[in-house]
Amino acid sequence: MTWTKLSDDFTDDTWTLSDAAARMHVDGLVWSNRKLLDLHIPKVDLPRFAKTPSAVTELLEGGWWHEDDEHYVIDHHARYQRLREAVIKQQTVNKENRAKRGQGTPAAREVRFNDSSNDSSIDSSNHSSDGHDSSNEMDRTGRDEEALGVAFNEKTGEVEAENNSTPRTTSSWVVASIPQGKACPVCLAPLDADYPTAVCPKQDEAHTAARRSVA
Repeated sequence: MTWTKLSDDFTDDTWTLSDAAARMHVDGLVWSNRKLLDLHIPKVDLPRFAKTPSAVTELLEGGWWHEDDEHYVIDHHARYQRLREAVIKQQTVNKENRAKRGQGTPAAREVRFNDSSNDSSIDSSNHSSDGHDSSNEMDRTGRDEEALGVAFNEKTGEVEAENNSTPRTTSSWVVASIPQGKACPVCLAPLDADYPTAVCPKQDEAHTAARRSVA
């Protein structure tokens, strides 16, 4: 199982998209990561994951995606997604670490939770074609469990080191402060430091009124 990363301002970025296009954009990111496509989605795949395939026109015209021969290439939010090579490398490390602890490879997520669909349980197992395990790449907190050299014990609620000698509670994670920068006073959307006005460009009553008040 792989993961798709969306920043907390993703919905601000996609504010102007129709619901169909916004959904297709997210579905496209998920499909690319699920199949390890590095954001190059074969055009023939579109009907396999898109609820409204025609919405791709809006994404192309708006510069969210672009065409490359027989592929659609996702541009927006591409920098947040892990590349195929990095995912496979992490999966290999995870598999080796589980073997050291005497743990077997867990079943793919869609086999465990979607047994009723033969198509998805077979087709979605992108790890099987590469000989790599794609499940349990991260723990439920979104952290790379194996890269940290720890495992989460659901019975005790503790995060344990690999040798199980130095357990620590989940409350001991270091909490990083979020840097404060320039933000729209209406919707709190982040703004570049050199953005010419204090209010973001959204066109609704609240934003229009705010722009007038600071003019």
